[in-house]
Amino acid sequence: MVMKATGSILYIPVLPPFPFLVTEVPWPMQLELQQELVGGYVEPFTVVPGGIVGWCNEDGRSQGLMPNVLATLTCERVLVGDVFFTGGFGWHGQDDWAPLPVELCVSLMDEGGTSVTISEVLESVRGKAT
Repeated sequence: MVMKATGSILYIPVLPPFPFLVTEVPWPMQLELQQELVGGYVEPFTVVPGGIVGWCNEDGRSQGLMPNVLATLTCERVLVGDVFFTGGFGWHGQDDWAPLPVELCVSLMDEGGTSVTISEVLESVRGKAT
């Protein structure tokens, strides 16, 4: 039996039902899933050098996406649309990045984060698109 690896990400949507959440995703995370979470082409940006990478919609501003206030305050840069965060880049640059560390996920949950399945996240994302 082949077991699939999973890893945790932090997801901050623009609109409710979740302020922010921690979810497990199949790892390595497929590009199609990344694009579905942000609603378009993904653009990585460094939050903590070597530690945390944010991912947003590359064309979010030109598409007129709503500002993501929580993500903007968290990253101290203006972000629009839904955003997610992973661990930092590995040895091979953008093709090799990590899930969020377990300790960080536990800390986020202690701060009021919601833990949901990736299916629940995608259901929410798909509901916004209709």
